[in-house]
Amino acid sequence: MKKPMKKITALALSAVTCLCLFTGCGSKPQAIAATETPATLTQLAAHKARTSTVRATAAEAPATRLEGVVNPGEKVPDFTVTLADGSVFTLSEALKNHNAVLINFWAIYCPHCVAEFPYMQKALEANGEVASICLTFEDTNDEIRDFMKEKGLTLPLASDSVGLAEAFGVEGLPTSIIVDRFGNYVYSATGGMDQGDFTRMFAAFTGDNYTESRFIEPGGLPGPAYPGERPSDDELSAALCPDGSLHFTYDHNVDELWPFVVSGNGVTNCNALQMETYSSLCTTVNAKAGDVFAFDLNCDLNALADQLVLMVNGEAVQAISYSTQSTVAYQFIQGGVYEVEIRSVPGINIIDAIASGTVELSNARLASGEAAEAALAARQFFPYTLEGDAIELQLLNENAKRIVLQLPGAVEDYAEDYAGREYYILPEGDARFRVLLGTDWNAEIAVLYSDSDKAFHSVAAMETDSVGYCYTTTVNTVSANAMACTWVTLYPDMFSTPDEKDICIFRSEEEVNAFIQDKIRLGHDEDTVPATGVTWTYADGTKPSTDQAAQTAQQSARYTITLVDENGEPVNGCMINI
Repeated sequence: MKKPMKKITALALSAVTCLCLFTGCGSKPQAIAATETPATLTQLAAHKARTSTVRATAAEAPATRLEGVVNPGEKVPDFTVTLADGSVFTLSEALKNHNAVLINFWAIYCPHCVAEFPYMQKALEANGEVASICLTFEDTNDEIRDFMKEKGLTLPLASDSVGLAEAFGVEGLPTSIIVDRFGNYVYSATGGMDQGDFTRMFAAFTGDNYTESRFIEPGGLPGPAYPGERPSDDELSAALCPDGSLHFTYDHNVDELWPFVVSGNGVTNCNALQMETYSSLCTTVNAKAGDVFAFDLNCDLNALADQLVLMVNGEAVQAISYSTQSTVAYQFIQGGVYEVEIRSVPGINIIDAIASGTVELSNARLASGEAAEAALAARQFFPYTLEGDAIELQLLNENAKRIVLQLPGAVEDYAEDYAGREYYILPEGDARFRVLLGTDWNAEIAVLYSDSDKAFHSVAAMETDSVGYCYTTTVNTVSANAMACTWVTLYPDMFSTPDEKDICIFRSEEEVNAFIQDKIRLGHDEDTVPATGVTWTYADGTKPSTDQAAQTAQQSARYTITLVDENGEPVNGCMINI
């Protein structure tokens, strides 16, 4: 079966990071590469337009929002932010006693942001030259204080009341930015990091040898050097191809290239969970038309981060990002001499509980004739039932009833987001889905995001039937202190911005109404008129049994409360709880 690789790009060769991209209602993460600037900047602008401004509390000092954009290499304007604990952080003051400042952007809903905090804390404690501040424009200081108490955090956390995320053009979470001792913006990194990553980042911009500003491109920090003794090419070749028909080699002089090592059944990568590193083996084959390059694979990879990439003449022809025990096979359509590389690229090591990141290769061969056919037949079967780049997500529950939202002009900025999504009421039972892929997509890197467990799931690791891939999940309910719905979103890969393929499931009509009221009607920026008249019906034209949605929408109103003294002058620094 043909498995086209049209959608695999050179992005598959760099370490993959997990990002929580800014979206509208529901705070549903996007899977997207950090390098896709135009799309993510658009999303950020849309998000800022839909997010209420930060609410001030009595403990917060007045803050002036930064104007303009801070570009890499430029001086960062001085700013002052009130931290969640009531203290004040000022950039210029921090640089008086430190040689660098880490500005970290995060959000409470972003699990990888929270997961990297302990690593950040340890790295900061080990390098006293670096000050830090962690900012979120998603959450208020009141919410941050509760969160810090719940998690036992002591880092300087605050709401981004001065608009730093917008000034820096932050595209995903978590993002870490370094301001050097001269006050210049010199580095940024998007994606979760561990203690070693923070330590290397701090070391690059501190110390006696750092005498002038040095801007380093994102991802440009050298990876950690391999600490062991490197195996020889002959040792690896004998283990990977026992019959001696193929000879493998690798670059012994690149620090961040951690070699494969000889294992019991072949060779195994030794850089599992080591970000900014890779393992690589290369060979040259003289193939006839129809020959197949193949090897057996046993890997435990995380769909969010790790990848095993097969390259032919410098082009990625196959990428695997899930756990499997199978055969990898690539057929040469034309005869010739080909350079073949097998590259293991680890991802975020703060999620090592999900997968070990290990890759074991064995029985590498160049097969012809019946042996080539056998290698192709040994590959894992992936059903492709659609044509071209088509992609589809189906809800299989027979008791699910589809509904349609009516979004009037007052919420036209939401219309594009919600137009391509399907909404259902599923009164009971788990939600059962089927994923359908077109022949231009690669099942081995396609992922599905479920809001019920806030996790990405590899499509290739799902059970299959004759039509597609099957997935089952629970459904959120308001009574369980969750959102009033469950989002399930399909992405063809982690490196592009596809058209939304979403299904949203509610348990009842009441929860549809709660969703409309809380996530749409109240989700606008306070400078715009709240939406009115948001309603819904069943797809077959049947009206809901309650008109609560229409009532709550039509009864909405906007009030402005101003505190004044006896002279009618505004009073600052006060808070009203309603």
